[in-house]
Amino acid sequence: MTQSVKWAKRIVGVCVVGIALAAGGQEAGKPDRVEKLISQLSSESWQDRQKAQDELVGMGLEVRERLKKLLRETTDEEVRTRAEAALRVLNEQASTGASSITLHMKNASPAAIFAEISKQAETDLRPTPANLWESRTWTGIDLDVDHQPFWVAMREICEKLQLGIQSSGLSREMMITDRNMMRVWGQAPSVVSGPFLFTANMINSHRMIDLNQPGNATRNCNIQMLVFVEPKIRVLQGSYLARIEEAVDENGKTLVGAPRVVSEAMQPPSNWYWNLSISLMPPADAGQKIASLKGKARFIIQTKAEKAEIADVLSARNVAKVVGGKRFTLKEVRKAGESYVVQMTLYRSGWSANEWMLMYPYNIFRLEDAKGNRLMRTGNAGGGGGGGDEANVNLTFARQAWQGGESAGEPAKLLWEVPTESKEVLVPFEFKDLPMP
Repeated sequence: MTQSVKWAKRIVGVCVVGIALAAGGQEAGKPDRVEKLISQLSSESWQDRQKAQDELVGMGLEVRERLKKLLRETTDEEVRTRAEAALRVLNEQASTGASSITLHMKNASPAAIFAEISKQAETDLRPTPANLWESRTWTGIDLDVDHQPFWVAMREICEKLQLGIQSSGLSREMMITDRNMMRVWGQAPSVVSGPFLFTANMINSHRMIDLNQPGNATRNCNIQMLVFVEPKIRVLQGSYLARIEEAVDENGKTLVGAPRVVSEAMQPPSNWYWNLSISLMPPADAGQKIASLKGKARFIIQTKAEKAEIADVLSARNVAKVVGGKRFTLKEVRKAGESYVVQMTLYRSGWSANEWMLMYPYNIFRLEDAKGNRLMRTGNAGGGGGGGDEANVNLTFARQAWQGGESAGEPAKLLWEVPTESKEVLVPFEFKDLPMP
């Protein structure tokens, strides 16, 4: 049994509260069934009409184009209303739900494979360095991936090609590399929950005895996780601590301890993966395993956004933009050695105190070359998010990826994507048989 198969068998298929999974069913590839359901949208029975609408939504993103065609052609207002409703749900799935990957390819090159995944996952998976696909001769591989979640498909493909994924710094972009820069794939237990991948990386514990009361022994156990998010999902905030629903040892003894208030402190956006901690208080006589661990992680995800763009950034001076009720002024973009510094003023009006403190304004800028390739965000300096009505900020970008190789040309445009609508989701996870030191 291959490692990828073993890993896939460990995956717990759980639903995400508030996130609809775009996992198209077997029927989605059958045009006859789709056409029959479309004809039922005009049935005399409202129950049949609703059932047909729900089943079309359940087929996933593969039926979107057919529904768009139906909207252009139909003169039946009932059919139009139901098709529009189904498309609204499917479009939300496309932006905030899990991607469903289907790849039936023979002797396929990495470039062709990741181009197709990018299309289905509605993202841009670029290699780093940029010439990775041309740097050597790649052996083509056969793929038979059928409606698999994004993270399951990526695991199988990366293992077959001996590739990995890595962050591109503060630009929050996932890139494909031939180096094992991030331990996404490994021996650590992992579970997939919609567009999220939970990996339990480390467990540490310690015991303490109060010598004034020798019988009062306590034991603490901390679990450190990384939560990886599909690159198309824009997470605006993520909780530091998980909400635990169940934690028991192999004897059924609870490991949660006395009820206590869990901090709702949130992390600012800085990447497409997030840190998550779980704190347990096992009794002194607890067993050696965490037989079952169930919980939820809280995230705020973007559902709608508006964009501002400034072209010819190297020659732009003091250009003001307002988008989504937020305002900034680009002073200039100047070259500094091998990097580019974007100097700007951000205005606090329109931002909540929480957003301003969590540096939303800093983290939603993007610098691109003439071909649309992103420069790598490497840092920000100056200004601040705490006081006053404005902040002077310098953002730095580089054309090169961390491990070398030019990944973008000279900057041509500056983009600012401002979230205008968001929603809170509680993403469930469940692990079995974790060791407890």
